[in-house]
Amino acid sequence: MKNILLIILMWSAGLSNVAAQKAIFPERIHDFGVIYEDSGSVKHGFLMINNSNGDIVINQVTASCGCTTPDWTTDPIPPGDTTIVWAVYDPKGHPGPFQKQLIVFSTASGEPEILQITGTVESPRRVRSGSQQALVVEPYEKFYTYDKKGVPDADPSFNKFITALATYLPAPKGVKVIISSSASHVPTHRYPSNDALAKSRADALKAKIVEELKKRGVDPASVSFEFEQIAVQGPAYKNDFIENKKVYEQFQYVKARAVIP
Repeated sequence: MKNILLIILMWSAGLSNVAAQKAIFPERIHDFGVIYEDSGSVKHGFLMINNSNGDIVINQVTASCGCTTPDWTTDPIPPGDTTIVWAVYDPKGHPGPFQKQLIVFSTASGEPEILQITGTVESPRRVRSGSQQALVVEPYEKFYTYDKKGVPDADPSFNKFITALATYLPAPKGVKVIISSSASHVPTHRYPSNDALAKSRADALKAKIVEELKKRGVDPASVSFEFEQIAVQGPAYKNDFIENKKVYEQFQYVKARAVIP
């Protein structure tokens, strides 16, 4: 932590004469919730908007520990444009709550921007299934292109999620599946509103989970569902879908995780 503070002080002193520019981060803290040590790295993108009159360059992004890896573009970001600063966290060997920082140094101002990821890492849990052991259910997520929803039958990540979920059922205390979904601000042409699109994505995922559990002979009544977040997120739409397609697609998704008592 002392080294990070020293870096910040040195950077601030070196840029005291830089003309003021503005970089906006609509989200500065992201909570991963509960993740598992053996589930692999988790990744989150922080949207940055150039709200200045000149280009902004991200010179460096420093993480507060070796378990967090940042990623960013070194290309100039034009006025009104956006980019993503990525945080990749590896939970292996780090059980318990965590709170990690990314320090973003750019030409936007003399003061670095502080981003934060939080969550709780739990050790792998196993349950007996005959003579076999099944790992805890890994979360599922799917990102969409414009106006799309649903889960294809051949989606290997979804099939892995369902197979692991079915292993726990029926459970004495029940199992909860928590779903979140999102749509970007790009106007939808197929749905009454972008909020309706986000809700439709969540409903479609729930229906697919129920359908697949039935195929495996599992009573869907043994699962309770909770819609944690259904939202329209990301940068405001500026008739720039072609130029910023990849940015908008970061906010078009469904996610599901299982909570097993």
